[in-house]
Amino acid sequence: TKAFAMVARAGATQRRWELALALLECMPTRYGISPNIINVNIAISACADSSHWAWALDVLGSMQRFRLTPDLVGSNKALGAVARASQWAVVVAAVESMRASDLTPDVFTLAAVLRAHAGVHLWRETLCWLEEARLMELSPDLVCFNATAAACSKAGAWAAALALLQDIRDAGLQPDVVSYGSVVGAPRQWRLSLALLEEAWLCRLALNQQSYGVALAECKESSQWRAALALLQQALTARVDLDALALNVAMSACESGSSWESAIALLQQAQGANSGFAADVASFNTAMLACKGAHEWRHAIAILLLMLRPEFLEVLGLPLPKEDPSSQQRERSLPSPDLISFNTALGACDDIGAWKAALALFGAMPYHSVVPDTCTY
Repeated sequence: TKAFAMVARAGATQRRWELALALLECMPTRYGISPNIINVNIAISACADSSHWAWALDVLGSMQRFRLTPDLVGSNKALGAVARASQWAVVVAAVESMRASDLTPDVFTLAAVLRAHAGVHLWRETLCWLEEARLMELSPDLVCFNATAAACSKAGAWAAALALLQDIRDAGLQPDVVSYGSVVGAPRQWRLSLALLEEAWLCRLALNQQSYGVALAECKESSQWRAALALLQQALTARVDLDALALNVAMSACESGSSWESAIALLQQAQGANSGFAADVASFNTAMLACKGAHEWRHAIAILLLMLRPEFLEVLGLPLPKEDPSSQQRERSLPSPDLISFNTALGACDDIGAWKAALALFGAMPYHSVVPDTCTY
C-alpha cells in the first residue's frame, strides 16, 4: 500500500485525479491489496484539488466497500471542494452524514460550511452556523469569521459584518486584509470606510486595490470629493497598485463636487513619472466633463488637444508639444480620443458659442476614426 500511496500522491500533485482513482480501483481487483485510509484520502485529495467535488464525495462514500471508516482528513478535504463550488445544500447534507456516523465536525469542517454559504450570500445561515460552533465549544478561526463577514457584506447586511469585526477581536484574533475588505464600503458610511482603512493601514496591513476602490466609490456616491482625494493619496502612500478605474472614480467625485481644478490636477499627476496609476480615455473624458460643468471650455478643449494626433495639430496650425526626454514615452501612453471625448468638448464650445473651435474639433474626428452621432450634430 505504501508504493500505491506514493504513485497516487505523485498523481495527485500533478492533478492527475483519474490516475489516483484508477489506482484505488485496481488495488483490490488486480493486485489483491485492500486500500487503507491513506490511499483513499489521497484519491479524495486528488479529486478535490482538481475541483471534481462530486468524485471526491463518491470516493468518500465508497469507504464502506473497503471496510474503512471516513476520518476528518478525507471528509474535510471533500467538503472543501464542495464549498468552493458553493454547493451549500450538499455540504450541509455531508455534515449531517458525518454526525450520523459519530464523526465530530471540527473547525475545518465549519470553515467549509461557512464558505459554501458565503458563496451564495446566505448570511443568516452563516451566522447560525457560527453560533452553533460556539455552542459545540469549537473555536472558530479567522477563516471562519472572514467567510461569515463576506457573506454578510455581499448580502448587504453591513451591521452584521461590522459586528463580526469586533467578534474577531473578542475571540483574541487579529483582523487581516480580508476582514477589513469585507466591511469597507458600507452604503452611506464613507466616514466609517475611511476610518477602517486608516486603522488597517496603521496595523501595517497591505490592503489591496479592491478595498480602496470600494471606499472611493462610496465617497463618490456621497459626493465627498475631498475625502476621495485624501483616500487616493493614502493608497499611493501605501504603495497600492491602482488602476485607471480608481483614478476615474476619484475624478468623478471631483466632477460631482464641481471641483474641476482637482480633476485636472489628478490627470496631470497621472501623467507624471512613477505616479502610481495610469490614465485612460475615461480619465481624460471625466476631466473634460468636470471642466464643461464649470463652463471652463478652454480647459476642456486643452485636455482634448492632448489626445489629438500631432499631425492634426500641425494641420490646424497649433504648436506641437515641446520635446523633453520623456515626451515620446508620454505620447505613447496617451489614449486616443473617443466619441465621448469629442462630444464633451463640442458641448463645452456650444455652451459659450465658440463655433470656430467647434468646427475645428469636428474636423478632427475623421483623423481619429471617430464617427459623429446625433449628439455631435
